[in-house]
Amino acid sequence: MVLSENLGVLNPTAESTSPLAKLKAGARGIAIDVFVGGSEQTQTDTFVESLIQQFVSQYGTKPIVDAKEEFFLKGGKIFAEDDNYHQRIYYFLNHFIFERPLNSFSRTTPFLEYLEAGNTAPTIEGYTHSLFTILKVRPDHIFLKDLFSEKKLRVDKQDLEVFEGIAKGDLFQGILLHQGTTTYLSRGLIFHPNRSHKIILNLLKQERKNQRFGKDQILFALARQQLKHTRLKHVDPKIVYQDNPLRTSLL
Repeated sequence: MVLSENLGVLNPTAESTSPLAKLKAGARGIAIDVFVGGSEQTQTDTFVESLIQQFVSQYGTKPIVDAKEEFFLKGGKIFAEDDNYHQRIYYFLNHFIFERPLNSFSRTTPFLEYLEAGNTAPTIEGYTHSLFTILKVRPDHIFLKDLFSEKKLRVDKQDLEVFEGIAKGDLFQGILLHQGTTTYLSRGLIFHPNRSHKIILNLLKQERKNQRFGKDQILFALARQQLKHTRLKHVDPKIVYQDNPLRTSLL
């Protein structure tokens, strides 16, 4: 069984062939999040999947499967029938590659191992995991504001990528990838409904003042809330998000 089948990563256009499997076979591949970024696999998609392959060749698949269960315990368990299943799987893969330590005795991640290997021209040099709002959308780039650091960022379009289905004022969480002075979107973005934005901004304001929770806790809590919203389509998002996710027992 290929890694992607173990993780539940499926090609949105073909049930039996995943991006990872196609990459192994030498094909260009299909990106998972076709709603933001298009259907073709970008340079950063290939980079993330290559690091996963390197990890599996060295450590096997069990650590990734165990990490997935831990990730879904914190951010909400996702099922194949959920509308945003593929985006959440890629969100997990980004978390695993860039943020999750290889073991409890080290802070090293697959990404840090890649950097420490001494690649002369690394494809990706850094990342930012945060909550963002879109300030401007242009044909070849977008401007974002990081709602935790309050920094403004330009994100450039990659080859084969399209900025479809996004607009000024949208609010999402996910990982941005940095290559020198250039920043790109990764896959697995979680977009929050428009009617939740004011509630989320007020929550961030309160937490910034009280400093009770860390950024990771807030992001996981918001991921759970967005998942709840997608399963309660008949309920006004304002009602769903008014139930402060930071009060849950998981935090």
